[in-house]
Amino acid sequence: MLGRTSVREFAENRKAFGRRRQCGAPRRTGTIFASDSATIYMKGSSIMVLMSIPKFERLFREAASLDVDKEDLRRYVEFIAHKTHDLLLLGQAHAKANGRDVIEPFDLPVTKGLQENIHAFRGINEDIDLEGILDQMTPLPPLDLEYSDDTRAKLPEVAGGLGVALAHSLKIIEPTMKNPLPEHWDRAFRLFDELM
Repeated sequence: MLGRTSVREFAENRKAFGRRRQCGAPRRTGTIFASDSATIYMKGSSIMVLMSIPKFERLFREAASLDVDKEDLRRYVEFIAHKTHDLLLLGQAHAKANGRDVIEPFDLPVTKGLQENIHAFRGINEDIDLEGILDQMTPLPPLDLEYSDDTRAKLPEVAGGLGVALAHSLKIIEPTMKNPLPEHWDRAFRLFDELM
């Protein structure tokens, strides 16, 4: 567990940690730091300590028999930020094309495969309860249109479905893999960039 000193150190040194953009992800609204059992999510001046690493490890273990670590969690958070931003941009385009000034859940381009992974996430989530953590970690980038309450409520499940799809993709890239390496993550990110 992180003590107050560690949290204070993160707050004081946050510019020195993790401010770089990876995999072409859009600018985040928060910064992630991780210890052995907790994740620090910094959004502006507020700091949230989330006891989440074991839950994320379990998500990847149950979805695709993968063992992930703290660095993989950082990659996952970057991936979620990037892909939810892409989905929301397309959702905004759909809403504008239909003459609405609010992005609704049906505006998001959720494919059949992503929908199936969202359903798989719901089953996994019943045991590990990640949705609340994903709700806090899923960014809502400022766009031209507002988000409906239903869209805001759906995003954690979409992020969970993206996580399950990512885990499956890592296994497809290297079927015998147990611990994904950075190059496996990069290949999976490139694959998703081509498809979404």
